[in-house]
Amino acid sequence: MNRCRKRDAEEELPLRQIFDDVCRTVDAGGNDVAFATIESSMYKRRRTAMPSLRTHPRDADAAITGSRFVSL
Repeated sequence: MNRCRKRDAEEELPLRQIFDDVCRTVDAGGNDVAFATIESSMYKRRRTAMPSLRTHPRDADAAITGSRFVSL
């Protein structure tokens, strides 16, 4: 579950694809967790990894600097 959440915050792949990839690479226990069980926590992790939208427009560059969205 932690691997799914970590990759989710770092990559922009669909959540289901990340979950399937991690389950294929995990030795044991990967099949014990259903996607529906961790889907909401993966979405939350992805949302919290995004820069805040409440930043004043003149500070937008400062909000994005240092995040993975700087290249966008």
